[in-house]
Amino acid sequence: MSVKLKVLLVCLFLGNSNFMSAQNTVGTTYNSSAVEEGYTLFEFMGDTTIYLIDNCGRVINQWESEFTAGTSVYLLEDGSIIRGGKTPTTYFPAGGQGGVLEKFDWEGNLTWQFFYSDSLQSLHHDFAVMPNGNILATAFELISKQEAIDNGRDTSRLSENKLWPEKIIEIQPQGINGATIVWEWRMWNHLTQNHDDTKLNYGVVEEHPELFDLNFMTTTIADWAHANSLDYNPWLDQIALSLNFFNEFVILDHSTTTAEAASSTGGNSGKGGDILYRYGNPQSYGRGDSTNQVSYSQHDVHWIGEGLTDNGKIMFYNNGTDRPEGDYSSIDIITPLTDVNGSYMLEADTTFGPDSPEWTYVAEIPTDFFSPITSSAQRLPNGNTLICQGRSGRIFEINANQDVVWEYLSPINNIGILTQGDVPSGNRLIFRAKKYSPSFPGFTGRDLTPGLPIELNPNLNNCLSLDVADLVGPKITVYPNPVYDYLTIEIENSSCNCLVEIFDVFGKSVFNEIYAAPINLSFLTNGVYYLLVEGKMTKLIKSA
Repeated sequence: MSVKLKVLLVCLFLGNSNFMSAQNTVGTTYNSSAVEEGYTLFEFMGDTTIYLIDNCGRVINQWESEFTAGTSVYLLEDGSIIRGGKTPTTYFPAGGQGGVLEKFDWEGNLTWQFFYSDSLQSLHHDFAVMPNGNILATAFELISKQEAIDNGRDTSRLSENKLWPEKIIEIQPQGINGATIVWEWRMWNHLTQNHDDTKLNYGVVEEHPELFDLNFMTTTIADWAHANSLDYNPWLDQIALSLNFFNEFVILDHSTTTAEAASSTGGNSGKGGDILYRYGNPQSYGRGDSTNQVSYSQHDVHWIGEGLTDNGKIMFYNNGTDRPEGDYSSIDIITPLTDVNGSYMLEADTTFGPDSPEWTYVAEIPTDFFSPITSSAQRLPNGNTLICQGRSGRIFEINANQDVVWEYLSPINNIGILTQGDVPSGNRLIFRAKKYSPSFPGFTGRDLTPGLPIELNPNLNNCLSLDVADLVGPKITVYPNPVYDYLTIEIENSSCNCLVEIFDVFGKSVFNEIYAAPINLSFLTNGVYYLLVEGKMTKLIKSA
């Protein structure tokens, strides 16, 4: 084979910007050369299977649990996953219900399990794995009607005669099913109220932006604030906590002891467990009005990681429910206002700024991109952004110009697994999706051979759109050997010595030898390959 032909092959793999067939309706429906190479981890709400897929939608690995998804799942650097499961508790039956954390190794073995679910408290929604291996997790705790009233709660705002304020616990795993709670922060220790001067916590709400107004609410149900995401910043030793029903997120000091976290002193900030910063809706602390609100039912609030574009800034999925101009979602990035010492500051002593995001993504027609619940966003190493439009079961990736370069649609709905070509409806929700680079330590030494996509009757013919019309060469027939685990390649001119090259779906050469035809090749790995013999391209599919 000439050098010229090799160059042509590279162009065929990389030169076409649209690799997926327009006929695909589920799974990977669009896959361009501008996509970030990597593997995406997610699970469907109401399901017990966790999936890791490649950009073609093929399953790289999957894990099974006895519990349905409790929302969050993360891949660890040892190749394990840790995920939240939904236990069949009746005490805290809210959205994002959890109750158990589980760790599975790469092979799917359950290696650790921790239950935190009873009549007084329960895990829910999210958690963060710290560098030391401890886990920060959100939990509801039960507050009785009388205790709520004694602390200044308006009785008209107790429709369920109880409250479920948030708390954060730090879990130190032990053994295969044990753990120690080594730190705790409680929302209930940081209250103010201006409803009843005969009760605890009475004060002027707008003078205490560091505290939670016990009577600020958008609902009268027990699930008062509804925390839906948690992130930990090890460089600042701070926690970001998203409060969905407050339409804001808060930042807390983790450097405290548990006793300091229950007070207003101590820690690096000197403010104990009080709120250091809050953003999205200054009405929650008695300042501003609806025109100052910039966040609407937000999810996935997190610091952008080190080494990424906009690192250190805060990104979140702004769901956009009840925006004044109509419902639509956006991905927003902000930089909190700080003073010369790095302390968070009020903008002109009125509200925490900034007034608006410094970067945002919305669809060209804003209402085309909307998820009232769940959802996430992630900045990727090449500057792209992975977005999970959770309610629609859609994951897609945009480049720096905000063009969509990859799209994946849930191939599972409430009835079951869809067949490629089905028009998707009632897609299973996806709470969050996270993409991992091929260089991620958890993949070292792992078998990353792709299997089949999740959908039935998958179409991978155009996962790489290869135009071979201008290639000429001998007639090639490929068929399995019925006796041995071989693919036999029969070439029209059986007397030739043929240069045989085999490429994987990323265009990487995995085999290069001169063979005299006929050729028997043993493929120990299932997958899709492309065979080039004397200028003739043929697709190979090896499956068990």
